[in-house]
Amino acid sequence: MLTQQPPRFTLVSTLQVFAFVLLLTVALFPGAARAGDLAFAGWDALAPSVEPFEDPFLEMSYKQKDDLRTILQASETGAGSKFEKDVKEARHRLIVEGYDPDALLVQRLSVMEKRREAATGVTDDFLGHEVLVDGYVLPLRSDAGRVYSFLLVPWVGACSHTPPPPPNQLIRVEVSDGIAIDEVFHAIRLRGVLMHAPSVSNLFLVDGQRLVESSYSLNAAEIWGDPDEFRLSSNKPAQESLSQQAQAWVNKLKQRPVSAFD
Repeated sequence: MLTQQPPRFTLVSTLQVFAFVLLLTVALFPGAARAGDLAFAGWDALAPSVEPFEDPFLEMSYKQKDDLRTILQASETGAGSKFEKDVKEARHRLIVEGYDPDALLVQRLSVMEKRREAATGVTDDFLGHEVLVDGYVLPLRSDAGRVYSFLLVPWVGACSHTPPPPPNQLIRVEVSDGIAIDEVFHAIRLRGVLMHAPSVSNLFLVDGQRLVESSYSLNAAEIWGDPDEFRLSSNKPAQESLSQQAQAWVNKLKQRPVSAFD
């Protein structure tokens, strides 16, 4: 009488089974196989490297900027004769302190453009690619405990309790089904496709409203990962970067066109 032998698993057959299981996993759960390969887009990496440029206005005192503003206002409004004494005194103070008022007025437009580039420019490293990004949710549109449109910001209080970060440090996110958020500045990790999509958001605050620019959007965004994995800082950086200084300056410029030296 013949006895049935138990099946023998060779190395080849074991590898075949493993390959079949792997293919089945990819087919049923396409995100599972690729999650480990997703690039993490840190906030510092979202700001492009900017070639250093001379910015004499950063080191000027408030009084020196105010003197330069006086000269600019007089030349732009044609009221030089009316404020001739003030303009003459402002020019004298700047020259004594080692500044050339006329050269500064010419240089200001170039500096404005370079500061704007530093604040709004984006990096090509992640554009069009699926990435992971950590941040805090600042709702723009919500209903019944679900947020459908929001800004992803790098620290708690950004745009609300502190001035807005530069546009290239803000990501606009739209979620058609909404996500359940129970607090402002809710910490979150998102997965999605990062795109260059400049936009202006109308942010409603307790004391009014504010227009906030963002350079990026995150398409097909979904919540991803565990809170223990988040790479976040709840506080605004103690030392402002050049781009943050630039955006603060640009914001002031929009509010008061003559404050081109702040």
